[in-house]
Amino acid sequence: MESKIVPLEFLAGIGGVLAHGCFDLLHVGHVRYLRWASRLCDASQKTSTLVVTLTADAYFPKYKGESRPAFPQDIRAECLAALQCVDYVAIVNEPTGVLAINTIKPRIYAKGWEAKGVIPFEVAATEFHGGHVAYMEKESESGQMYSSGRILSGEYLKSRNGAGSRPRGIGEGDNGVE
Repeated sequence: MESKIVPLEFLAGIGGVLAHGCFDLLHVGHVRYLRWASRLCDASQKTSTLVVTLTADAYFPKYKGESRPAFPQDIRAECLAALQCVDYVAIVNEPTGVLAINTIKPRIYAKGWEAKGVIPFEVAATEFHGGHVAYMEKESESGQMYSSGRILSGEYLKSRNGAGSRPRGIGEGDNGVE
């Protein structure tokens, strides 16, 4: 089977659905987002390909901090390519998705709800090529917000287990089963 990881130029004019991001530490929020983007492919009569592009390592320090990415771009690409719902993965050597949009010319640019109002250049590029931006709805007001930064900083564990506490586990007075 051919590799799903390809140079961005290979995807020139392919259209389809494009999902772009950092994907620093693949987590359930990313998986849900990419499954949703894949369903956009299925729902469209002219769109059957899900392309995922990821920001190259060189652009992380400016946007995510000096300690990021947690994993290098080749490993991030490999993890994304392993997902059944993803057709192609490419690494973008630019801090935003604009180069990917201008190259791929997606019919749908899929983004999470948190991107509304903060990606004007990506919206403009998508519309310039005749596509539109679709935003995944927030799961619920009380739903968990997953983010690589929160996971890497330990904030997610603290919010799940109470501030300052360690996760419960085997050897700590219980069998680890709740």
